[in-house]
Amino acid sequence: AQRVGSVYFGGGTPSLLPAPWFVGFLEAVHGLFPLEPGCEVSVEANPDSFSPGWGRTLVNGGVARISLGVQSLDPTGLEVMGRLHSAERAGRAVDEALAVGFLSVGMDLICGWPGQGLEGWLRELREAVGLGIHHLSCYALSLEPGTPLERAVVRGDLQPCPDDQVAEMLLRGGELLEGLGLHRYEISNFARQGHACLHNLHYWRQGSYLGIGPAAASFIHGVRWRNPPDLGTWLEAVEAGRLPAEEEVALSEEEAFREWVVLGLRTAQGISLEECRRRWGRDPLHHLRRELAPFLEQGLLRHEGRRLYLTPQGMLLSNQLFCQLI
Repeated sequence: AQRVGSVYFGGGTPSLLPAPWFVGFLEAVHGLFPLEPGCEVSVEANPDSFSPGWGRTLVNGGVARISLGVQSLDPTGLEVMGRLHSAERAGRAVDEALAVGFLSVGMDLICGWPGQGLEGWLRELREAVGLGIHHLSCYALSLEPGTPLERAVVRGDLQPCPDDQVAEMLLRGGELLEGLGLHRYEISNFARQGHACLHNLHYWRQGSYLGIGPAAASFIHGVRWRNPPDLGTWLEAVEAGRLPAEEEVALSEEEAFREWVVLGLRTAQGISLEECRRRWGRDPLHHLRRELAPFLEQGLLRHEGRRLYLTPQGMLLSNQLFCQLI
């Protein structure tokens, strides 16, 4: 049977589920699959629905990591993005998660919301690190169609941050976090030594994963599929003993190779040219010369020793490269 190296409870708001459910689910996983030594179990939670009792039950049941959906530690930012919790509640949730024994406590923060400035962003990062977190995900604001924030921007009620200002926030923020002991290991993710998320690293190494539940994605033996987002449709398939798979795609060797390069370049280490030749029989500097050359010439992509990796400036423009590669 396939060995399991990590389990991740995420998407939606897992902290709305009763804690014993997670313990029962993990017991079921243990019964079905052999676990790798040091198998890492993570859960996402919102600050407003987290409680110490809930967290303690999960820790006792084997959950090591928690990621809190904070998004901002600025009252204005929370209001603009429509978050229900306060900055004080977010800080208290971090304190509670540390107190009940989670081995890794992380949060996410978003920069570039209307009205935010560079100094405000750097202040939020310092405050987050000062809370004692082990992991931080930093994202630029994405205006999702149909949300109140997007409608307010379209109406002209709010002005989004200019792209060059967001780029400066991400660059300066990354430098600040490195100096404070949280090191970038992927485009958007920073961690203290030994606290990188193994589950995410598995994705970026193009490992196989099984998604369970509505809208969950899976990738096994080069085949990708997604479960139907509708709960009723998903349940109907499961109760009938069918795999609830939609949008099934089998990657060609060329597609799988290019995806491997893209995923690897998301990480701070980048890709090993030796491993690439061993695994794919190809030299990306030759095989992908047309796509990579402009980024190498501009210093956005660096070839050093036996590795190929994006510079911090290159990470800001990574989507331009990735769109050409995929």
